[in-house]
Amino acid sequence: MKIIKSIYNFLKEKQNYIRKFGLILGFGILIRQIIVLSFNFKIYLLDFETLNYVLISFFFILLALIMQIISWKLIMNLLDINIPIIGAILGYMLSFLPKYIPGTIWGYLSRNEWLKNEYKVDKYLTTIGSILEIFLIIVSIINLLFIYISITMNNFLFLLITIFILFFSYYLIKIVLNNKRFIKIRKTRKIKISIKFWIFGFITETTMWILYGASVYFLIINNSNFNWFYNILYSTISFSLSWFIGFLIVFIPSGIGVREEIFANLLNYHFQLSYINTLGVAIIFRVLISLGELFLSSLGFLKKKFYRNLYK
Repeated sequence: MKIIKSIYNFLKEKQNYIRKFGLILGFGILIRQIIVLSFNFKIYLLDFETLNYVLISFFFILLALIMQIISWKLIMNLLDINIPIIGAILGYMLSFLPKYIPGTIWGYLSRNEWLKNEYKVDKYLTTIGSILEIFLIIVSIINLLFIYISITMNNFLFLLITIFILFFSYYLIKIVLNNKRFIKIRKTRKIKISIKFWIFGFITETTMWILYGASVYFLIINNSNFNWFYNILYSTISFSLSWFIGFLIVFIPSGIGVREEIFANLLNYHFQLSYINTLGVAIIFRVLISLGELFLSSLGFLKKKFYRNLYK
């Protein structure tokens, strides 16, 4: 126990250096990928048809980001924190931008600041909300993986496993929130978790991943020889798994570079494309997601500026 505590204290003390190292490493990997692509990637010409598919892909990304925010709002409602949907959509992404900045690269921390300043929400509650959100995201990824295995192997026994995981995770959350450490929250907040809420939260998170999968599908639609359903399903699994692995590498902000490498290899395994082409798709997809975040963040910034000018 003392060893774990010593490691934790060391990492906490050196966290800024670790994050900066991670940022440099992540961008280094991404720059290497871009250099490789610049010499080999020829599939994405700026023709009208391709541009249409890219725009459709971007539209699905915006829907996925909005679905992610709705899911998070549901979790905050669980903690008796009611944030207007428009405020959530506009502020959520604006608070998430610092994830690429050394020292504040984790968007969950900057979100704490936003909620405290805008809605007077205690940072402790926001952190619990973020942990619940991550937990629900992981549950949805695991269940999507089992759904994919069930469909591809034509064995519906795996669907029973997804139902078990869904109910098990719900009861696990109930046990955790009933722990004595959360007595303070229960005194000030009406925590109203229910199986109906948990299922709805799972559906919104799963829908988010499927929308991302559809977005990837439209980036490779011209080079796909498989059924569209399986293409979207595999793209969904590929991106969710690469996101999760990138998330686990906590010292690299947003898993940049690493996530693209894993994603490209997973796409390469299924689609009849070269590694260079799938790497190109992965990087273009990252750019489109960043543009989507920037677009929603810009709306949040304009809203803030409007209200500031209104009450001068």
